[in-house]
Amino acid sequence: MDQQGFKRHWDRTAHAPYLWNPDSRTLISYDDAQSLTEKARYVRRHHLGGVMYWEYSHDPDEVLLTVLYDNLH
Repeated sequence: MDQQGFKRHWDRTAHAPYLWNPDSRTLISYDDAQSLTEKARYVRRHHLGGVMYWEYSHDPDEVLLTVLYDNLH
């Protein structure tokens, strides 16, 4: 288990991570570098106009923004 009883999982269909706490039955979905790399690949493969993630203010070191930039250019 990770912090506060949450364990990270990977949804192979959605290509996205989520946290699950079985004790509180709490699910948290989010984006990380791995999922944003997958999103950027999808955008490029299908010639789409862009990508987004929620919430930019929680990326103060611009790790996620850098992943998107590197994978879209």
